[in-house]
Formats: sequence, structure tokens, C-alpha cells
Amino acid sequence: DEFLGSFSLECVEKDKQALYRKMDEKSQSVIAQIKTLGIPESNISVQRMSLKKKWEYEDGGRRFMGYEAIQEIHVKTDSKELATALIDLLAPNADLQCNGTFPLLKKRQLLEAQVILKSGEKALAKAKLFADGLDMKLGKTQQVSDGSSMYEGITVLGDARAKSYDTMLLGGGSSRNVIADSVEVKASTNLVVELN
Repeated sequence: DEFLGSFSLECVEKDKQALYRKMDEKSQSVIAQIKTLGIPESNISVQRMSLKKKWEYEDGGRRFMGYEAIQEIHVKTDSKELATALIDLLAPNADLQCNGTFPLLKKRQLLEAQVILKSGEKALAKAKLFADGLDMKLGKTQQVSDGSSMYEGITVLGDARAKSYDTMLLGGGSSRNVIADSVEVKASTNLVVELN
């Protein structure tokens, strides 16, 4: 019921101050574009900028190309349709890379708790079957350990799996088909139970 789009703004300039100005202008432009979709600024997160020297290596030497700045921009949307529109809107930006759009659950913790509880019930039922097979009864539960994980499955249209945004979009594919549309929550529970 929620999608997180991740984008990287990348620029190279010889002069640091010119690079800072360019990055500021570009990020403000990207934010303004995002807002045209009706996405509130509270759903847009601009991460800290990283800066490094860019070199070109040739003939056993290296040549300074300038400074490279990278800044991540994260955008939350409430529907796959809006996430698709976001990618289509930002794709033409030459300095902006799309890192992926991932499905999220607003009530993830509640769902995880339900899945863990269910796995615990199944584990206890399995222990009872084991005890019955030995003609014994279950005693006190001595130890419970559990774990859960969430997987953003790219299971669009059944089993289609996109290798990357670039492969899909450059090949003329639809941006809708590169957005994962399912979230799988797994849990495992280990019980140590007395047998009487």
C-alpha cells in the first residue's frame, strides 16, 4: 500500500563551488517536478551529498576529470500508478538515475506480529504431533526464539522479473513492469518444549 522510489542525482564539474550550485539547482528542479504529481514535500527525502574526485586512467597514468557529486532522493507514493508516473516523469533527466521502486507496507509491524504468532501456533502443533507419536504429553515451553523478514518480490504479472530499470526502459518496456508489486513477510519460530 506504499511505494518508495530511489533516485540518484549525479553531476561532475572541475570547480567545487560550481558543482555545489549545479547540484542545488538540479535537486530543486527535480523536487519541483515531483510536486507536479501532487506528491507532498513531506514524502520527498533528499539525502546527504557525497563528493569524490573523478579520474580517467589511460597509458599507465591518470588524469583529473573533476569532482563527482552524488545525492540520493527518496520519494514515497501511495499507489503503483503514481510510482509509475513518477518514473515516467523523471526518466528523461540525464543526470538522474533510477535505483528502483520498492513496495512497502504501512502496517508492516502488525503483519509481522501476526505472522510470527501464526508460526508459533504451527510450531506448537508440530511439537504436539511429535509428543503424540511418542505417547507423551507436552509440558512447559522452555524457550521461544523467532525471527521475521520482509522481501520485496519483483513478481509483476505473475513471474516476470525485470533485470534492471535501464534494461527495461531502454528496451522500450513499460516503467510499470519494473515496479515490484508484492511484499512477502516470512517468520520462523523455534520452540523448546518439555515432554512428560
